[in-house]
Amino acid sequence: MVAWLAAMELRGRIRRERDRNVSDLRAAVAQVEDDGIRSALEKDLHLSEAAVLNGLPVASHDNKQRRYLVALIPIYSTVGRIQWFSPISDSHDDWGPWVEAGCSDADAFRVGAA
Repeated sequence: MVAWLAAMELRGRIRRERDRNVSDLRAAVAQVEDDGIRSALEKDLHLSEAAVLNGLPVASHDNKQRRYLVALIPIYSTVGRIQWFSPISDSHDDWGPWVEAGCSDADAFRVGAA
């Protein structure tokens, strides 16, 4: 893991951001009635906030988080613009070329896509 991180750092592929949050996203999550789902959303909320603030995609194997975000769309529609893919469960044939092209298709892998 350390070698990978060092290599990514050398290539300029690591983006350091100061800690910020999206207050309206946090307010929407606070409205979720199910304690377990709310807790799961809060656990990885930093990924969704980074995606909303910077327009960057999320690569994560946490498919539950992705499903919970889909359910959050009626409360906070901006979540539907987040691009989220799983490098494990989504087909590499789908996401591989997109990533290699710099994730330039702004509509690919939207959480809110059918």
